[in-house]
Amino acid sequence: MFRPCPSRFAGGIALFFVASVALAGCEPALRYQLLTLVFDDVPPPGYVPPPRKPVRTPRAGVWTPAAPPEPEEETEEPDIPPEPVRPAIESASDWTAAVAMLPRHMTGGPDWAKALGDGVIEPRAAIDPLVAAPAAFPLNIAMNEGEPFAVTYPHAPHSIWLQCTNCHPEVFLPKRGANDFEMADIFEGRACGVCHGKVAFAPESNCIRCHDNLRAPPSSGVAEEELARAATNPLRATTALLARGKKAYGAYCSHCHGDSGDGLGPAAPDLDPQARDFRQGTYKFRSTPAHSLPSDHDIFRTITMGAPGTSMPAFAALPYEEKWALVHYIKSFSDRFDRETPLESIAIPPRPPMFPELLEAGRQAYAKGGCAVCHGEHGGGDGAAGATLKDSWGFPVRPFNFASGEPIRSGAAPEDIYRAFMTGIAGSPMPAFEAAFTPDQAWALVYYLQSLAPVVGPVQPAAIDIVMAVRELPPPPPAAPPVSGARPDLPVYGNIYFPARAEVPEIAPATFPHWKHRIRFRCLTCHPDIFPMSRDATGIDMAAISAGEFCGRCHDHNTAWGPTFDTCVKCHPAHEGT
Repeated sequence: MFRPCPSRFAGGIALFFVASVALAGCEPALRYQLLTLVFDDVPPPGYVPPPRKPVRTPRAGVWTPAAPPEPEEETEEPDIPPEPVRPAIESASDWTAAVAMLPRHMTGGPDWAKALGDGVIEPRAAIDPLVAAPAAFPLNIAMNEGEPFAVTYPHAPHSIWLQCTNCHPEVFLPKRGANDFEMADIFEGRACGVCHGKVAFAPESNCIRCHDNLRAPPSSGVAEEELARAATNPLRATTALLARGKKAYGAYCSHCHGDSGDGLGPAAPDLDPQARDFRQGTYKFRSTPAHSLPSDHDIFRTITMGAPGTSMPAFAALPYEEKWALVHYIKSFSDRFDRETPLESIAIPPRPPMFPELLEAGRQAYAKGGCAVCHGEHGGGDGAAGATLKDSWGFPVRPFNFASGEPIRSGAAPEDIYRAFMTGIAGSPMPAFEAAFTPDQAWALVYYLQSLAPVVGPVQPAAIDIVMAVRELPPPPPAAPPVSGARPDLPVYGNIYFPARAEVPEIAPATFPHWKHRIRFRCLTCHPDIFPMSRDATGIDMAAISAGEFCGRCHDHNTAWGPTFDTCVKCHPAHEGT
């Protein structure tokens, strides 16, 4: 046990006492120096401490309020713009759902230019959403002028999707007369075929989009004059005329209708509706009663005027004799013309003047005839039975939408409409109403059906009466969606299928959903800088994508989802669940 020495302890106290007395007698400066040798924080000479505030202790039981907090300085919240509302089509789960939202071209397929103009799609011009869209380049290029297959190439609808380098100089040399190509080149994927038939409308079934003379009969009245001439001065079949008809058929008709007239030509898979099978002798557009063969004039009229809303162009520009040659050669496909004689065409009385009471009578005739079952209550093509209709060949058919303003296939003149529902549409569910309606009721129905279409352009006096008379009618419903069973891939396909190039054999080939990107981006976003516009021109693999090339320009886990094992099925759908 430690015990301090009493003598040492006493000596220490004595020494401390002597040192304190000595320091007390020293000068302040010397005392400060000596003290700092032993202690820290020694106050310097002359230091006066600040006065201390008295601290009051509150009495027990008395509440003392807390001091109010200092007000915080208000800062203005920055204005955050709301997220832009994207088009509904971008939520489509697949191509079938997407194509149902796209407007249709009169030839039956999606109309991408109209979809863009109407705001159905809002594709970006670049990956950066702030990059402005290009302006349309309003330049048309005319080719084969004066010929039946004259062509007008419109730069405008192409320039809003593409940039100059998409086509020039690799696809087309930008010089007059430097590009010599034919339809065969396009069908084989060259020239316009680089896109058309793959990711744009198929040229096999859309003649009228490029060939002006096939789009509609000339406005000069030549077609009407030829129809009148054909009614009074038809050309009879001769050996020479049949030979000319066979040659013309091979040039203008066989690609859709087939060499044997069976409706199975090379373009058949891309047609909606299907091309007519001439072998059965069944013709939709006739002036003769139900179940009768058409007259020669009926066939001549269809060749001349075409069938708007289908892939059947108007061949009004062909010579008069050549159209008659086609009439007789087409009849040779069916032996019905050898066994039967067409019945006499129905009489079409002069149209009565238009007045509001006639519209009401037409509405009653529409109800009496049960038209709403297929065409809908307001003529929108959305009747209860519309989604189940098929023609005599088993193909789905759509009831006509009178509220759409689209051209009527059998002709838009009042007499054409009268003739169509009085004789019926052979080979379709549309029956003949010749025995059901009197001429007065039929004309009332014609005016009522015309009143359902929107008024376009300057309003004529007769149209004013129609508009005033139907102003109280409920608004027509939107256009009916495509019929179940109709092919949604016409005439542009939604996906691009890559050949099997997987490094791992168990991985299925990739499927690129082109439609999903097209509704979000313009072509120039990716082509040709990221992807050359040529089959197998891109050496793409997963290593390159992971390094930020090709698809990896967007699919980087930031701009869009990135490639991981969890996202394999987005591009390799057959790999799902394996």
